[in-house]
Amino acid sequence: MINAIIIDDEKHCIDRLKNLLEDFCPEIKVLEDCFDINTAFLKINEMKPDVIFLDVQINEFTGFDLLKKFGKIDFEV
Repeated sequence: MINAIIIDDEKHCIDRLKNLLEDFCPEIKVLEDCFDINTAFLKINEMKPDVIFLDVQINEFTGFDLLKKFGKIDFEV
């Protein structure tokens, strides 16, 4: 099982990705949906996913702003 977190500020995008993963990648388990980078940072540290699905623009920040918060990235993006 591959554990994942989805980070996007648009719910319909999260829902679409979840549907695609369920249909085509049943080995991926979505642990959490995050709608902002601060929550995402906390959840990634807490849940230690194997992969994150990261939107480029998240409210007034970018996915790169989130990645800069980590000293070491030990997950796939």
